[in-house]
Amino acid sequence: MIGKLRRRRSLGAEQFAYARGRTDRVLKVTLASPSLFANLWDPERAPSEYRTLEVFLADVAEIIREEADELEGMGATYLQLDAPHYTMVLDPRYRDFYASRGWPTERWLELGLELDKPGHR
Repeated sequence: MIGKLRRRRSLGAEQFAYARGRTDRVLKVTLASPSLFANLWDPERAPSEYRTLEVFLADVAEIIREEADELEGMGATYLQLDAPHYTMVLDPRYRDFYASRGWPTERWLELGLELDKPGHR
């Protein structure tokens, strides 16, 4: 079934609960940054709910925020958004890849940074 994204279960709560039960040290939970998911969107294959990358990434960002809220409620004090793709645009092949999807580097970085900003809604 194709449709809007929704969170079916926690992405990191089980791992956090497991690790928390085995140490008294402060834990860091790493989540994929919303902008990382731009790599998974394809304008030619996107369902009607996600005809634009902005709409797709907004829903991804909401799912990541829900996850962060759950982890905070469980006592997680350090959350890291993993965003290795930002340095990829240093490579002309990746810049060309994003541009071919209608996302010149500057536009892609602006949207990504906005979505990855803490507290973005």
